[in-house]
Amino acid sequence: MTRTHPPTTLTGATGLLSRVPTERAVLAHGMNQAREDWTWVTAAPFRAHVRQILSVTPLPWRAFAGHVSVPDNVLRGLLGLRRRPVQRIAPHYARALISVDAATLRSDLLRPVSPEGALIAARSLLAANWSVADIATVASLPLERLSALLDGQDLLITRRNELLVTAAARAHGHDEDAPDTGSHCAEPAAA
Repeated sequence: MTRTHPPTTLTGATGLLSRVPTERAVLAHGMNQAREDWTWVTAAPFRAHVRQILSVTPLPWRAFAGHVSVPDNVLRGLLGLRRRPVQRIAPHYARALISVDAATLRSDLLRPVSPEGALIAARSLLAANWSVADIATVASLPLERLSALLDGQDLLITRRNELLVTAAARAHGHDEDAPDTGSHCAEPAAA
């Protein structure tokens, strides 16, 4: 059986072929084909996609990471928020990022959801001696809305509010349910 590989780019002074496919190769070869020898994809088209979505939706980058189930440190690296942007990302993160479009995201942010996730996140911040006002500020929520959530008055909240509260907890290391990514989160330079 002959193995076919996606088109690659010629890199380096020695002319070695890179195993990282170009943007055109990703589109031509298809993201859904499982290839054990194809472990990374070029990050540039996915970075552009995420930046475009963040520019037209009222969602900070960390909340967007929670929405697409991509670890904060992966999205921070993709966007270059701490140092220069990464050049490659894992295909499963690329698929998660490219699966979101701005129109669907905007409507999804208005969808009512159970307040359980936001409540757990807010309570973890309260247990770390945060005030309700501080949580409301960091999560970009009105104080009355957060107080109603903590008092159990809200049976449903919007997906946007849930994402903002859980992102605030992740940003400050108070999310017991978040996977350990081995990185320490810091406040974004611009949310």
